[in-house]
Amino acid sequence: MMNIKNCGEGNSGRLLCSDSLLTWKRRSLSSMHKDTKWAKQIIAMQEEDGKWGSFHTLSVSSGRPITTEQALRRLERLGYTIEDVCIQKAVSYMNSCLVGRADIPDRREKLLDWDIFVSLMLATWIRRFSDEFPAANKVADQWAAVITSAFQGDAYHHKEYISAYHDIFGVKPRGGRFVDFTCFYPISLLGNRLDRRIEEALMDYVLNKEDGIYYIYSEKISSLARESCSCPRFLKAGRLAVILRLLNFWQNTDMRHISYILLWTG
Repeated sequence: MMNIKNCGEGNSGRLLCSDSLLTWKRRSLSSMHKDTKWAKQIIAMQEEDGKWGSFHTLSVSSGRPITTEQALRRLERLGYTIEDVCIQKAVSYMNSCLVGRADIPDRREKLLDWDIFVSLMLATWIRRFSDEFPAANKVADQWAAVITSAFQGDAYHHKEYISAYHDIFGVKPRGGRFVDFTCFYPISLLGNRLDRRIEEALMDYVLNKEDGIYYIYSEKISSLARESCSCPRFLKAGRLAVILRLLNFWQNTDMRHISYILLWTG
């Protein structure tokens, strides 16, 4: 096991390690489970075009026990990457949907900007496995422009967020997942797409936001490792592991922000 004490601190005040703690932690949480019965069952349910039925919302009428998104999340946690055929098929399918050659079979949701949400979901999951798809990178750059505008001056400004969102997407944000951007998709999508100053401001905002990250955890993340947190330890550990995987996609992650996660889950 890697010892966090082996990390030194550079001139900039950022913790430096000979081997990234985030990368190491992510490897330790996944790759040993690829050949399990559970993984084989998920892969066996994949359709020829690469999907697992509905993408985001489970449809009872479809008769499918899992969505494409659920399958991808579970396979990712089990250690599957773009090097695996099942992921290659899924990413190819998602890219086809993103560029308009195919459509996800989900029912359109009316309470949010559906087309923008679909492109956000697809681009996020494509980029969790590969950053070599131009359509997904274009969506990432659109969101990076919005977030960069919102964090001028190293603090979040909601009016600037609303304005930039309208400028980029042509409409004002509609639906809770867009009015408040701190959900799984934008946070994951923005990896390697923000400059250091904006990324660090975003991380401070996300980790200290009272209601956490939508789809991930509904409490203040920087308080998760405290013993006073009411959540059982094993549940906290699971949530912290998910957050760790999410933040691993940010290129300028400051280890001072999240070293307590590594210590707590180690």
